[in-house]
Amino acid sequence: MKFFNHKKKIYSPCSGQVKKLSQVNDAVFSKGLAGEGFAVLPEGNIVASPVDGTVAMIFPTKHAIGLTDADGKDYIVHIGIDTVSLKGQGFEVLVTEGQKVKAGSPLVRVNLSVLEENHLESDIIILLGSGSKMNLTVSGKVMSGQEVGTCE
Repeated sequence: MKFFNHKKKIYSPCSGQVKKLSQVNDAVFSKGLAGEGFAVLPEGNIVASPVDGTVAMIFPTKHAIGLTDADGKDYIVHIGIDTVSLKGQGFEVLVTEGQKVKAGSPLVRVNLSVLEENHLESDIIILLGSGSKMNLTVSGKVMSGQEVGTCE
């Protein structure tokens, strides 16, 4: 019988300060109501894929991208807090639905000035699909593409 390691490596979507979800300034995220995961306060404007997978969904407001990996696990890359209110302003999606991506592949270019002008926080939030558990193994400053933990 063959056994598989079900721990999947997760990578930072951007350079910046990694945060536990409990530190995000939004009750839905910080209380884990949207699932487990982590956030990064970004230093740059490119948001990359945290895993190898397929682009399953691009939200019409361009502030979030859904990914599915080869094992069928789902992930959401959510840009900012309350950024749905921008209705796509400040976001340039760099992928299409159905596109295969590698961890580190650029997904979205975000104009952080637009978020700042609208008094919105810019945390890049990575959410794991239902039933997945996050094991964050780093804290502090991270680089884009750096391994930050595993999910199972």
